Amino acid sequence: MRLSLSAACFPAYDVNPGTCAPPGAARLIDAKIMTLTVSCGGSCPSQILLPIGDRT
Repeated sequence: MRLSLSAACFPAYDVNPGTCAPPGAARLIDAKIMTLTVSCGGSCPSQILLPIGDRT
């Protein structure tokens, strides 16, 4: 299993400029640098929930 995190997937999805503007409303010149964080343990652990089908 592999986990891949991405802040953008252009051209499949609109670019996320990190400005909280609606999709397509922000100009690329206004884009902000974004940081993705995955925590492990401590006071704010991250988790991934995977749906598992009925095994009966």
